[in-house]
Amino acid sequence: MRITTILVGLLGVFVLLVLGGALFTVRETETVILTQFGRPVGDPITAPGLHWKTPFVQDINRLEK
Repeated sequence: MRITTILVGLLGVFVLLVLGGALFTVRETETVILTQFGRPVGDPITAPGLHWKTPFVQDINRLEK
């Protein structure tokens, strides 16, 4: 019972870390360019709000409009 609780807790922490690395917000005054291994991926994101990226693979580059 105790080991199960610890495993569930560790799994929950792992899921939170992955989701924290996958979600990002774009403000109204900025444009975001996603890069994957240093190369741009797709079109620049200009729509404000919550967006998704591939965690640990893609990075975000914020630019002022």
